[in-house]
Amino acid sequence: MKGNVDEYAIDYFKKNGFERRICKKCGTPFWTINNSKTTCGEAPCEPYDFLINPIMKKYSSLDDLRKTYLTYFEKNGHTIIDPYPVVARWRDDIYLTIASIAVFQPHITSGESDPPANPLVISQPCIRLVDIDDVGKSMKHLTIFEMAAHHAFNYPNKEIYWKDKTVELCHNFLTEIMDVDPMNITYKESWWEGGGNAGPCLEVCVGGLEIATLVFMMYKMVDDKYELMPMRIVDTGYGLERILWESQNKPTIFHSIYDEILNEVLSKSGIEDKSEMLREYVYKSSIGDKQDYKTYGEYLNRIQGVFALLDYTKCLTFMLADGLVPSNSGGGYLARLLIRRALRLINTTKINLSLKDLIKLQIRKWGKTYRHIAEMEEEIYDMLNEEEEKYIATVKRGERIIQNTINEVKKKGANTISPSKLIELYDSQGIPPEIVQEVAKKSDVKVEVPENFYSEVVKRHLRAGGEGEKKELKINIEKYPPTKRIYYDDPYQFEFEAKVIGIEGNNIILDSTAFYPEGGGQPYDQGIITWKGGNAKIINVQKVGNVILHEVEGDKPPLGESIHGFVDVERRLALMRSHTATHILVAALMNVLGKHIWQAGAQKDVYKNRLDVTHHKQLSDEEIERVEEIANTYVLKNVDVKVYEMPRAEAERRYGVRIYQGGVVPGRNVRIVEIEGINVQACGGLHVKRTGEVGLIKILKCNKIQDGVLRLEFTCGLSSLKHIQNKEKLIKEVTKILNTQEEHLVKNIEKLKGENEKVKLEYRQLWKKHMQEIILKNIIPNPIVCDHTKIFVAKFNDLTKEQMIEIGGEILKMEREAMVIILNMNADLINYVVMMNEDLVDKGLNAYIIAERISKILEGKGGGDKTIAQGYGKRINGIVMIEEEVKKYIKELQKT
Repeated sequence: MKGNVDEYAIDYFKKNGFERRICKKCGTPFWTINNSKTTCGEAPCEPYDFLINPIMKKYSSLDDLRKTYLTYFEKNGHTIIDPYPVVARWRDDIYLTIASIAVFQPHITSGESDPPANPLVISQPCIRLVDIDDVGKSMKHLTIFEMAAHHAFNYPNKEIYWKDKTVELCHNFLTEIMDVDPMNITYKESWWEGGGNAGPCLEVCVGGLEIATLVFMMYKMVDDKYELMPMRIVDTGYGLERILWESQNKPTIFHSIYDEILNEVLSKSGIEDKSEMLREYVYKSSIGDKQDYKTYGEYLNRIQGVFALLDYTKCLTFMLADGLVPSNSGGGYLARLLIRRALRLINTTKINLSLKDLIKLQIRKWGKTYRHIAEMEEEIYDMLNEEEEKYIATVKRGERIIQNTINEVKKKGANTISPSKLIELYDSQGIPPEIVQEVAKKSDVKVEVPENFYSEVVKRHLRAGGEGEKKELKINIEKYPPTKRIYYDDPYQFEFEAKVIGIEGNNIILDSTAFYPEGGGQPYDQGIITWKGGNAKIINVQKVGNVILHEVEGDKPPLGESIHGFVDVERRLALMRSHTATHILVAALMNVLGKHIWQAGAQKDVYKNRLDVTHHKQLSDEEIERVEEIANTYVLKNVDVKVYEMPRAEAERRYGVRIYQGGVVPGRNVRIVEIEGINVQACGGLHVKRTGEVGLIKILKCNKIQDGVLRLEFTCGLSSLKHIQNKEKLIKEVTKILNTQEEHLVKNIEKLKGENEKVKLEYRQLWKKHMQEIILKNIIPNPIVCDHTKIFVAKFNDLTKEQMIEIGGEILKMEREAMVIILNMNADLINYVVMMNEDLVDKGLNAYIIAERISKILEGKGGGDKTIAQGYGKRINGIVMIEEEVKKYIKELQKT
């Protein structure tokens, strides 16, 4: 869809002498007060004139420009709100904050929640990785940028401002604050859509560069069609870095953003800053002039690499400071991609700084404005060190994988590795395409890396897929009123009276209930209900919309019947303790490991619970002990656990997006669970009144369940006591078996272990001696010879595979140009091993092919490689045919 002409015929334009024109080069309609203007104001239709002649007031830094922008809009009735993180924790559809409007989608733009202020102004750091391949080359693209924006949310009964005021504010900011000549400003007509919303927009161009977009959001997508929204939203975005670039008149945008960092990197790496040459290159490129790249030589590639590195490392600094842990999935995948791209660029640009050095420079620069970056410094370095080690290991492992790919390509008679295969190798194995190219070149295999390779990889991982929606019961609930939730009014009320207002299969619907339905990682309550003349068990409780369904085992009460409900008290209290313990444990983990800790999943239970958190490496025993100590200190403090509702915007303003530890929470209001001074989360679960009720928290184990995610299993309360009692029983049993005291247990086990190792060694020596005797007496003297090739076939009973291979290896040490077949009888199964040295492989023999032929005889399966293969079969009487089959194979080879 595209806005019609009337959408852009704004009164402000008419009143202030603007004319609508059509660009003679690209055909785009635009508005201007310059009567002689025939082009739209944006490159390549117009050059970057600001590179030749200063076009606006000069600002020394982003900090100064940001302050000026925010102050201007504050004076014009807007409330300044703090920027949100670059990791979009409040969204379940995207990982990163891609625009200022993303902060307000979907809850505010849908009208579900109120905005934090109206109108408001914000300067929001944003990340868009789709441009990753263009960074440094185009001289204007960035993966991380600051979107300064003013927003107004217009409701049917409350108008703030719309198109005229939006354009007026923008025009006055540029002309009065930035001193831009009105003749140099054009407003291009365009269309915007994103996050399920859409609307006409104006792209604001000055000096050949688009520096702002004014979006008038008025549509929403419903079944792939546009529908008018009840509210209309002013969604603007001013590129702060682009405005700074124009104001400073520097050769590239990177000179404006990074200035002192750029100078330090170039100086330490012995790279000259050829500013005027770059200015000429950028100016000519802006209008698409063909250039002789030989003029710039290798310098251009190198300086573009430096520019990209500065952008990538700033982007990484913000990502990691917001707690995004690099991994092989989700948002962590994007962080890892950027780290590995940066590491590769450091090598190719040959700069004399490490990735950590570059990040340190970024922290020094941005940590002054964004204090959380400086606070996360050590955690950032820790994650980087871990990632560099993983990258080095991937590169080492990658050569073997690449060689296998090359072999596959050659088998098919081809000599090119396709772009889709390159993406597969990067996506599944983490192998950069440049390394594939280097290895393939040695084997005369072509690899063409697409210019947009990393952008294509990024596109596959930009959107959050989620774990799949929980299957809801297929019941029409519209005819039922919302169920009154007694469990929220008083979690300690275990008995209640209610009325049956619906029966759906095995489920009954009550007008009110104290039974908690499954949700938020907390299992459902169980219990019983009684009524006049009957009773039944409640075995499952689920929530569909605002209606709660109770699955009944046994007879169901009649429709309209009054019931008396009894919640299983011990189960409910155990689950409440577990839920509060989960919040306490998250706080303790954050205290010990750092603020990058985020809950990635949780499941509460009556006895054992699990908690998944983001972290880049396994925990040490000391760290686990420290987490336990802090968690139990919180318990012993016996502080209040407060539960209350508040507007979403107020909750985010007061506590930040860290309240979404358990995931995105819907609704205008959010239910806050505050453990005073310890932890605050948006949570729909049930909790105890004070932390002391949780009892002892005991971590049972901690494992890495996927890259960047740890799973802790833990108990609390009486379950912890039971666990400790079981451990004590085990220790007592062991002390009894070893006939020792508890304090001597470790010493005695070590002694026993030493004795066991000694026995094992003696057994190995006896086995080796026995094996040598068998080989020398029974096997070596009895070879089968076929066309000058010795074949040793030996039959055994009840050997392990390791012993079979060991015997074969010993024979091949004595007879290098021989083939060995070891057969082993195990009940009704025959196992076999075929082995040979490279000497026979060079003559054309192949252990894998022989194993396949033996498997057919024995009616089994086999596999392996050229020097060693193994398999099994069930046809016992087939053993006598093996010798002839091997001879047949050798003779066939001789003929070829």
